[in-house]
Amino acid sequence: MSAPAQPLARQLKERALKDTAAAIGVAGLSRLIFLLQQLLLARLLPEEAFGQYAFAMMVVGLPALLVNLRGAEAIIQNSDDDRRFHDLVDTAFTLQLVLASIMALLLIAGRGILAALLDKPYLAPLLAAISLLLFTSTGGPSANTGPLMLPAALLERRLEFVPARLPELANVSVNLAVSLALALLGQGVWSLVWGFATGAFAQALLLWMLARFRPRLRISRSVLRRYLGFSWPLYLSYILSWGYLNADYFFVGRWKGEGRLGLYYMAFTISQLPLQARFILSRVALPTFARARQEPTLLQRAYTLTTRYALAAAGLAAGVGIGLAEPTVRLLLGERWLPAVPALQILLLSTFLRLGFGFNGELLISLGRTDAFLWATAAALGTLLALGPALLTLWDIPGMAWAVAGSSLASAALSCIIIGRELKVTYTSLVAPALACTLLTAPAGLLLAPHVRGFIGLIGAGAGLVILYGAVFLVLFERGAARRLWAYLRRSTGTHHD
Repeated sequence: MSAPAQPLARQLKERALKDTAAAIGVAGLSRLIFLLQQLLLARLLPEEAFGQYAFAMMVVGLPALLVNLRGAEAIIQNSDDDRRFHDLVDTAFTLQLVLASIMALLLIAGRGILAALLDKPYLAPLLAAISLLLFTSTGGPSANTGPLMLPAALLERRLEFVPARLPELANVSVNLAVSLALALLGQGVWSLVWGFATGAFAQALLLWMLARFRPRLRISRSVLRRYLGFSWPLYLSYILSWGYLNADYFFVGRWKGEGRLGLYYMAFTISQLPLQARFILSRVALPTFARARQEPTLLQRAYTLTTRYALAAAGLAAGVGIGLAEPTVRLLLGERWLPAVPALQILLLSTFLRLGFGFNGELLISLGRTDAFLWATAAALGTLLALGPALLTLWDIPGMAWAVAGSSLASAALSCIIIGRELKVTYTSLVAPALACTLLTAPAGLLLAPHVRGFIGLIGAGAGLVILYGAVFLVLFERGAARRLWAYLRRSTGTHHD
């Protein structure tokens, strides 16, 4: 590493570590609230309500992506002077606001036609309400897709990660209160819709206050061409990602009905919980990688270290989750959700890949390789479309889960090949530790699962698997860290006895 890069490395490391820890804490609390909401609503609402909600959100997801011209990524990655930067912010906000208004009007006007074409009569009133989310977010508190969420990008560009994440707590808290109140009043699927909408607008309001966001409604021609040149491959890739992330919902809902889709939705939602930390860290990773790209050696080191421990966390989540899926679903959701267990276990394999290699996208964007990001997304979508219908017909919702896992593998493999060539990264040493520990932990969990009784038993089994995974990982692959931990424990024990 060159001498000028050393102060930059220290600055990025200190700032990233400090704010990342706080951001993870905020994210963890918000995801805990979200999980609590899902568990409570699973007891109050029928499977069909979740299926209807999932199908409606799938339909509105495409207009939401058409609205999102990837202004947030352009803002974070931009290194222009203040005047041109403000021109970019105003242009991105104005374009996305105009697109959101047009798409919302089209969705409201065409909701009846869409409901008839898809043979889903319940869709028409749901789409009218959900169209409001085109201005905020249709993908949860971390998916800032609408124009009203752009202030988060300004905060992240300044490396102010905690203020960027704090409004998510308002989102999930308002969502929890509204959805539970409506569910108790017997409002069914509307409890999910209005809970999500009110939470998203609460988050947007706080973001504007914290970022002091005051955009002007104007488009600067001088920055427009460069902005669109950067964003269009990314824009197209995220449109393809809509198919990748929603084709499974469409196939299951269309061919198996809302009941089976409700089961699949719950399995998918639970399998995504470990990914929530990745979504938060990606907002830290992109500006950090963008700063570090000035020094290829620094960037390679940051990426390999991040990916190594992301894979370790992914292996832990997959191993424990696969092993204890059955008692977890039985105890937390109830017996009627047990048919979702096989799909959940398979989807956790997809989670391993998406979490472990979850920073590939941010690295490619920071390098300006939005074309590579596009190809990786296309590979995932193509694999899902090729495998999904056939495997769903053969094996029902577990078959669709296998198709999703295959699509995640295709995307990860292609992005790793491209990054390996760009940064000279060797993946064998990164993947082997997590994979070995997962292959040990998951079977151990499956052996324990039939003997788990009650919440205390579930917590104890989970803690035991975490300890097993951590011990094997440290002893076999992190011996230096294991020796330091052992020395610390011996010193602590000796001090205690004195």
